Amino acid sequence: MENISRALIIAGEVLIAVAVLSIFALVITKFGSFSSDIHSEMSDTQIGAYNQNFYKMDGRINITSQEIATIINFAKEQNDEREISYNNPDNSPYYIDVIIDNNSFFSKYNNEASYNDKELFKQKVNEFLSANNFDYYSCNATATVQSGTIDYEKKCKILVKSTSGDINVSNVTGLVNSIKFSKVSLSKNWGSSNKTINYNVGNKDYFEITTSQ
Repeated sequence: MENISRALIIAGEVLIAVAVLSIFALVITKFGSFSSDIHSEMSDTQIGAYNQNFYKMDGRINITSQEIATIINFAKEQNDEREISYNNPDNSPYYIDVIIDNNSFFSKYNNEASYNDKELFKQKVNEFLSANNFDYYSCNATATVQSGTIDYEKKCKILVKSTSGDINVSNVTGLVNSIKFSKVSLSKNWGSSNKTINYNVGNKDYFEITTSQ
């Protein structure tokens, strides 16, 4: 009897141990799944925050050269952190390109040494700012004259339409990998000739802006 009782006690202890281990394994599995979900959610949040640096330009026709310079510097920093060359020879999905009037800002470099020269890069950005200080740019938007005359200190109604294709996202990373800016200009018939006018869309005293999808 004593041996049987001892055997039952041992068997009970084994069952309890197995049950405890099973519960522990279940908790670990659930916790791991929960942590994975949290990690995934944080990654999505980080991607959204990252892309917002570019999407804040979406649908605008009054983007300044200073704002574009900020994007250029941000793209350069990101490319440098990932050790991606100026011309992305390995076709990395993490590479960011900034295109201004159909030309890549980084294409002006023809070797890695000039691209990595911080002072030279700063000089190129300052040259862009100086040359386009009074210009405005669009991204995923177009502007057309609706009524009025494009003239100094006179209001003009401008129709802004949303477009697409200026901001591209990598299918691999979900991150923006290129953004395109176009200098804003309007063509207006003045007499017998067509003239293209770069106008100050930021000064609301001169122009009335209407929007449309």
